[in-house]
Amino acid sequence: MEPSDELEPSFSISWETNAVGTPVLIAQGELDLTAAPSLRSNLRATIETGAQMVVLDLEGVSFLDSAALAALIEARGLAEVRLRAPSPVVVRLLDLTGLTGQFPLES
Repeated sequence: MEPSDELEPSFSISWETNAVGTPVLIAQGELDLTAAPSLRSNLRATIETGAQMVVLDLEGVSFLDSAALAALIEARGLAEVRLRAPSPVVVRLLDLTGLTGQFPLES
């Protein structure tokens, strides 16, 4: 690898609104210590627009660590956070930490 080569980002986030106007954040990739600040700021910015509920689509998340989990817990203290299509990795972490019931699932 050449020193000038840049690594592809391992995390991205985009947003849309669902049929009833609720903001939906769509996360892709690895939600780790380096991605957690982006997740946190996107959740906070969405909530600061006045959203009482945010849907977080986690279908494309391949890894989630404690820093990202902390961002979810923090956001849950500010608004209702629903999870849409959490990947098996996310479901396993929520089960292991006893947080499964703390985040309603969006169908």
